[in-house]
Amino acid sequence: VSTQASVNSGTISCNPSTVNLAVTATLSPLDYYWSGPGIGTSVPGSSVMNVNAPGIYTCTITQDNCDYKLATVVSTVVSNTT
Repeated sequence: VSTQASVNSGTISCNPSTVNLAVTATLSPLDYYWSGPGIGTSVPGSSVMNVNAPGIYTCTITQDNCDYKLATVVSTVVSNTT
């Protein structure tokens, strides 16, 4: 089974001080595994993650109850605060 997935990027500033990264995929149900420097408080396994620090974020996607990686998407969040 193959799937296509994409994730948005963002800029953190004083307002807002967080960014929601969202994965869009062509297959469901899926499990989402996020990693990065400023992972926030979103529900684990969600296609949306709230991040609060600049850096590179990775989301690995698997099909429900399966360890096979369908896709890995990478997003960059930058900061324009001083």
